[in-house]
Amino acid sequence: SDRLDLLSEGIQNGDTDEAQFIVASQNDESVTDTAFITTEAYNPYTSYMEGFEASAELPDYWQGLKFYSYSSAGVNTYGGFNSDHSAELYESSSASGHSYIITPAVSKQGKRYKLSFYSKCYSSGDHLMVGTMTDPADTNSFEVLDTISVTSNYSKDSLEIYLEENSFIAFATTTTGNTVNIDNIQLGMLPAVSVFPEDNSEHIAVDTSVMMKFNKPIRN
Repeated sequence: SDRLDLLSEGIQNGDTDEAQFIVASQNDESVTDTAFITTEAYNPYTSYMEGFEASAELPDYWQGLKFYSYSSAGVNTYGGFNSDHSAELYESSSASGHSYIITPAVSKQGKRYKLSFYSKCYSSGDHLMVGTMTDPADTNSFEVLDTISVTSNYSKDSLEIYLEENSFIAFATTTTGNTVNIDNIQLGMLPAVSVFPEDNSEHIAVDTSVMMKFNKPIRN
């Protein structure tokens, strides 16, 4: 059977809601019916650490998108960074689009996040993109934040992400024919800081330096 996704707001896990839909035939005849749907809701994340060890499938609320049967966007059960499993991306040369692994929604509440992960590919090169998506079903919403150069050994990369709205973080292939493994994906909020002049004046003349204070410690 085909899957039909319907947007419904303000309901919780396991609640039921009604939605109307229209089924139209090729003869332009249509009928309206009512469907009862059960939701699988979750709150957007502000942190996570995922090593893909729990199953041979992607964890709950993670998604894989691929555009050809021989492409892959899922879990590899061998060759992880420090254990067996890792996420795996592969784009077939016959695919009509890149392959994506998409995290659960990330809350705009944190605004500034640090993302870190390990990746490798047996063929060295810029084979991995990292970005954000506002709609995990729409690859046109993918906005590239960085392109990652991978080698045959796992290496760690980190980048800072700033969100104005709830978004999804996505890892995507850049080239065909190369399998990229990704492991130990970690996301955490960065502390908010305020910068103000030493003497609290509204304007300061800048010659060679400016004295600043921070209301919270700065951590890399």
